[in-house]
Amino acid sequence: MAYTSYLDRIIGYGGGVAAGITGQRYDVRRLTQRSNGSILTQPPVISSFPVVLERTTSKKVIEDEPFSLVIFEGDCDWTRLQFGDVLSEYGTNALLDGAAFVYVQHRPTREALFVRTESVATITRPVDAPARAAASALPTANAGPYIVSDEEADVEEGPTADGDVLTLTAGTYAFQPAGSTPAQVPIGIEPTSRTGQSREDAQPTSSDATRFVGYTPALPIQERDEIAVGSKRYLVLEATTRYSGFFGTIMLLVNIGT
Repeated sequence: MAYTSYLDRIIGYGGGVAAGITGQRYDVRRLTQRSNGSILTQPPVISSFPVVLERTTSKKVIEDEPFSLVIFEGDCDWTRLQFGDVLSEYGTNALLDGAAFVYVQHRPTREALFVRTESVATITRPVDAPARAAASALPTANAGPYIVSDEEADVEEGPTADGDVLTLTAGTYAFQPAGSTPAQVPIGIEPTSRTGQSREDAQPTSSDATRFVGYTPALPIQERDEIAVGSKRYLVLEATTRYSGFFGTIMLLVNIGT
């Protein structure tokens, strides 16, 4: 095992040397305790990092992958990277230009794997406010009309139209009340084949609804969260977050309009 680890690092170093000659240069951004708002706007931790990227669909390379994501093999010095690092073309504004790549997997003596995240998303979690008890009318001292003040009783409320938004503060993603500044999250979305009627509790329920697969770095996303990418909105039908093997959050989505 120690020899394999040593050999792996030598191969990684050699890959970095080769990529330095023929590879594209990237800025590497990383989630740290100083990250706020978006990982894409943070100063790079590595500048001009060389990588040779080549798209792959090989099931020998993509282990235990349930969906067809846009995945690239990367020939580089992977020892300088951490899972979840976001690579964007050197010298460009990652948030505006998109087309970033997230480092997601490495196996001994093999190339590193990256997922393309070509868009930027914001994520919300619909919240139903708990219904308050129905107000009881209280008589006034002057025997006039019955009135209710906010101090005496709460009026009944139905579900709120607003939901919590995913934020990034001091390196931590968390859902905060509506009105908070949403995190700008790198995301990759690809259509899957038409798979029949959506779940009974999902919208829309058209039997012709196209489903999508989405990928983000590891985030606290769950079923029924909503994702906005530009003018398009998607509903999360399923979400799986992995911190080992294949780093990140993989989602099954359906478009719910604009």
